Amino acid sequence: MTGADRVALFGGFVVVLTVAGLGGALALGVLDTAPAIRAGYAVVGTLLALGVYAVTRGDATPDGEPPVTAGQTAKILLVLGGLAVAATAWTGDRLVPLLGLLPAGYLLVATQVRHDGAPAPTLAATVVLFAVPPITKALTTGFYFGGTDTFAHVDSLNRLFAAGYTTVLPHGYDFFPGFHLFVGAASLLGGLSPYDAIVAAGIGVSALLVPTMYLVATRLFADGRVALGVALAVTAVEWVGYHTVYFFPQTLAVVLLGVGFYVTTSLSTAGTTRRYRQYGAYALGLVVVLVFVHHLTYVVALAPVGAVAAATYAAPALAGRAGGTLGALSTARDRLRFRWSFPVVVGATAVVSYLVFSGSIIVYGIFGLAFNIGREVAGSGAFSTFFYGVAVPVDTAARALSWFARPTGIYYSVFGAVALVGLYEALASGRRYADRAPLLAVAVGTVPLFLPLPVQIPQVERITVVVVLFAVFPLGIGIARALGSGGTRAGRIGVVVGLLLVATLGTTGALTTLTADDVRVVDVPDRDVQTAMSDREYAATVRTATFLDRYGTQPAAADQITDRAFASAPIADSDRLVRQRQGLRAGPTGLSAPTGYVVVREGWTDSVVPVASGRGLLSNEVAFFTVSDDRYRTGTARHSVVYSAGETRVLYDGERYEGLFGDGGEAQ
Repeated sequence: MTGADRVALFGGFVVVLTVAGLGGALALGVLDTAPAIRAGYAVVGTLLALGVYAVTRGDATPDGEPPVTAGQTAKILLVLGGLAVAATAWTGDRLVPLLGLLPAGYLLVATQVRHDGAPAPTLAATVVLFAVPPITKALTTGFYFGGTDTFAHVDSLNRLFAAGYTTVLPHGYDFFPGFHLFVGAASLLGGLSPYDAIVAAGIGVSALLVPTMYLVATRLFADGRVALGVALAVTAVEWVGYHTVYFFPQTLAVVLLGVGFYVTTSLSTAGTTRRYRQYGAYALGLVVVLVFVHHLTYVVALAPVGAVAAATYAAPALAGRAGGTLGALSTARDRLRFRWSFPVVVGATAVVSYLVFSGSIIVYGIFGLAFNIGREVAGSGAFSTFFYGVAVPVDTAARALSWFARPTGIYYSVFGAVALVGLYEALASGRRYADRAPLLAVAVGTVPLFLPLPVQIPQVERITVVVVLFAVFPLGIGIARALGSGGTRAGRIGVVVGLLLVATLGTTGALTTLTADDVRVVDVPDRDVQTAMSDREYAATVRTATFLDRYGTQPAAADQITDRAFASAPIADSDRLVRQRQGLRAGPTGLSAPTGYVVVREGWTDSVVPVASGRGLLSNEVAFFTVSDDRYRTGTARHSVVYSAGETRVLYDGERYEGLFGDGGEAQ
């Protein structure tokens, strides 16, 4: 059976399996009609992958020279990128500047990848494509906090600057101060505020993933086109773009882990003893740095690394040490000798040892996280959304179909298609990728984590941030395959298809709901969980925290975002304000709170916001709510406003609050 035959058979099996799975889930009532329609992106992606694979020739050598050299491409992208940033700063809108840069930019860079363009300028152009979207996002949003951890990091930097030593860092960061020392240095050296330093460091550090994964791919595959494809794939993974602005310790740890992968893969190729020792010393020094940056990253990374190691050892035995294609598997096992993999072993040992040594707060936190994940899997977690005076959105079949015409729907279809093209290419070129088969098998297994699955995986974000280091390999191979067609008539059709596919993947990757949640025109304008505050809104929240710190005589109830924002405020005693927090609860009849202050924000009328109330040591009851403009104005007018700072107000009536914004009836 030829490689093309294997691909056709496997691709047909994937199509049938996907259609049967979705049809069965719909028939059994596991999925409603609208979610089932959206899940059809898997069918679209599978069919698209088969079509792209059929019209492209990944092993062909492109004829002629590219119309624009790699150096010219880098210069053009630098100019276009600068113009996009300037236009965003001038207009306060980034959609048009991005649409002027990304499609043309990806077409130019994809052309260089197709022709194996000079690596340095091609990588420089790729970095521009990566960096411009988060830079423009930082310019158009005031205070972007993603999952609210940014508030805690701003608070940590304020404490670090005030005290001058790391033991004052809260939330267990005193045991893992690497992130805050790095960002703090960026703040001091660059003269930036703590938040601006976090964003600037996030963009700069995350951009390093582009050349880093290129270098890793050159070691693993010894193929310039595939390596450039992997670098380009980094720019197209929406989770990477998202965490570039929402920068936190795990993001820094993942970039350093990527550097560690490069050092480790370089050990087996070291030509001299001196070079080997240099790589080894660098790897051990990096282990020390990694240990003090984050705690969960390496625990998560051990799973795919261990799976690759196990598969590498088991594959030759399972294949019976057969000759030909499968015989190459035995060479992969030689690369896993302790001589080449000792940094991984030493690093895992160091991480486990330090987790045990670092005190109960970290170990307890990991077990607490695992416990909460178990509760969510078991369906015992309490997550509800209440709409006070706001019409409950109805997810119709028509709306689900329109999703396919929007950047998010297009992105997931194309993302899956490119990953499948990479898988098909690896299957068809068995001899070429045989010694990397265990790695590619694990990498392909991580790809579904980046796609919207019909089942919810709790804390999947913590996993995807790490396994992106693996998922980019099948994507890179898919990009290289799509761009490799030759000069025949069919090849010219393949060139057009491949270029458009890569340009679509990169452009929509920067404009999905996740990466472009500040650009409301790109998706259905429903209310979503708040992830950002304008500069004015954040300043009002800080002034409110100052008021409560100076004059507050009783505890204050607020939503979870406001609580985290209070903790980041540079006030005399933010700890006291946080300790005095009392539970604000959302229920069917409205908000409720004990006697004391209640902090309300006009932002509640634009977004969905969470409230959380602790129940015991390991559990947390979370609910979400949003309020209509009329309900907000009416509800606020019924109570005494003792302080107002723009969009934030403090209510105090001296009695318990019941049914706030519920208007005396059941919330919708």
